[in-house]
Amino acid sequence: MQCFLTRWFNKGLADIRENGIATDTKWIICDVPLYLLRKLAIGAVRWMLTFERSRRFTQQVSVWSFAGKVPESYHQSKEVRHKEEKLASV
Repeated sequence: MQCFLTRWFNKGLADIRENGIATDTKWIICDVPLYLLRKLAIGAVRWMLTFERSRRFTQQVSVWSFAGKVPESYHQSKEVRHKEEKLASV
């Protein structure tokens, strides 16, 4: 099962790498869009409070996917900031 969850974590990473962070993002906390943190927190609570096995597993997969999106969005934000600083110094 760990392999399956790792796959969803990596899918979250890949989604952000492929599509980037939403351009209409207004709120950012520690270089991570607030909507990702909110979806991660809500998914974690739903995962903990769901009793039906199939729905609980679906929530767990969702949490792992968002858990992959958070560090990649942080990395993307740092990379964009570094490129902007590099361009400003030229």
